[in-house]
Amino acid sequence: FRPPPPQNQRKSDTMRGLFGSSTPLAAAAAALALLTCPSASRGVEAFSNPAASHANRARRRSLPLPVLGAVSAGAETESDAKAELTSMVVSDIRGHKFDSDDDAKFDSLVAILVDRKKGFESGVVNGEWVAVYSRQGNKSPRLQKFVDVFQRVVRNRFRKKDKRVDKVKKDTSDFDVSTLTFLNSNFTPRRNGKLQATVKYNPVAERFDTTADGRIVLRRIMCDIDQASFQYRRFKKDLPLKKQGGYLDFLYLDNDVRITKGSQGGLFVHFRPAYLEKIMAD
Repeated sequence: FRPPPPQNQRKSDTMRGLFGSSTPLAAAAAALALLTCPSASRGVEAFSNPAASHANRARRRSLPLPVLGAVSAGAETESDAKAELTSMVVSDIRGHKFDSDDDAKFDSLVAILVDRKKGFESGVVNGEWVAVYSRQGNKSPRLQKFVDVFQRVVRNRFRKKDKRVDKVKKDTSDFDVSTLTFLNSNFTPRRNGKLQATVKYNPVAERFDTTADGRIVLRRIMCDIDQASFQYRRFKKDLPLKKQGGYLDFLYLDNDVRITKGSQGGLFVHFRPAYLEKIMAD
């Protein structure tokens, strides 16, 4: 008979089993690496609501997305749908936990915006973007889903201690159309470590859309991770995270809001820094 290992040892073994290392820095680097470019992995599944029926999930596998769930009267217009989606994002940032009805409503608002046929445009996407909302898809790796939940738990604990959520360092995804790259920056839950990845992208005709007047709307960009690094305070280490073959589908893009869907079905919402500052001040 062998006595059970000490609690600290069990935690160390769990960390090693999940991330291949019991070192906190190595664990953070390995976990956040999966979140740096969620598009750089294989799979062609649409984002989905875990509580939805199989029939609803099947209908979401193509663009445009169907309208699911109840939205406010008048939200069928682009401006109203954008305002209502923004309000839901702000609620999520401030700690509101989405239930299945909220997810369905969020999907409906996204579907309305998708139908406005505003996809990828280099002149609009260029510049700084702040990550404000994400939902992992059914095909997302289990570790990626675990880290996403873990980060939400840590953020909620932070909110309880400090209500100034607008002062927190935020993950970003900034586009540079002159070099056809975007830089993803993801912070560790305590915001003292940062993982960065430079991703090369190339717009393609696959999954394009057309407007009523015949204008072509690009949706998809192919993504290859080119460089990656992890920094913890003064320590910085280049990471061998080069990866090819992923993509991002642009569901909606204007001067304030960017909504994309990754190869594994994850849904990602980004706001311009000035827009986020404005709505958080309201």
